[in-house]
Amino acid sequence: MRFYRTAFKMIPVFSLFLAGFLFPVGAETAQPVNLSGPRIEVLDLRADYHADNTLVVVSGKIRNLNHEILRGHVNIYLLDHSGSVITAYENPVNQTRSFAHGQIASFEAVINVADIRGINNVSVEFVRQ
Repeated sequence: MRFYRTAFKMIPVFSLFLAGFLFPVGAETAQPVNLSGPRIEVLDLRADYHADNTLVVVSGKIRNLNHEILRGHVNIYLLDHSGSVITAYENPVNQTRSFAHGQIASFEAVINVADIRGINNVSVEFVRQ
């Protein structure tokens, strides 16, 4: 993430008047846009399967590496051997409470699936709200 700082200086009125003719008034300069999401770290990601082959309990923690407060949820993807999504599930992080820089927030989801035998991997995506 880049931050840009502008310095304001006192400019003589004549220079400002001349600048109005040389440069269009109200023209905007392009600023880079940060399209990346918040910086987080996923910790202790775990998927436990229930004995009846229909329940998966996914739990983990999110560490906030941003220098701002975060609030959000995780999208949990249960994937097959080829990486295709079998099912997706949305679950709040930290019971929808916000968490500050350096803090760790937890989540746990109980997901009902038709048959866990096709699940090969679990992927988690944090979504900021």
